[in-house]
Amino acid sequence: MSQPITIHQAVEKAQQLEFINQLIESYPHQIQGSEISVISSLMAKLSGDIAVFLIDVIADEEAIDNTSHCSDMSTVQGVNHA
Repeated sequence: MSQPITIHQAVEKAQQLEFINQLIESYPHQIQGSEISVISSLMAKLSGDIAVFLIDVIADEEAIDNTSHCSDMSTVQGVNHA
């Protein structure tokens, strides 16, 4: 399993992915078949790292929302379970 990345690293990886896409779009006929495999592997790695980062962010936000919601319910019911 890979190490977690920071938001700054996620941004950098997204920018690298965008740059690679722009190169492919600008020079489609200058890329050799063997290079396509390497490029696609790099793109999969970059996009996978970004996806894992975003999934973790969403999970953290949902955990915070659930904790906040449970706290609100305790207050509404007049019971403090904390």
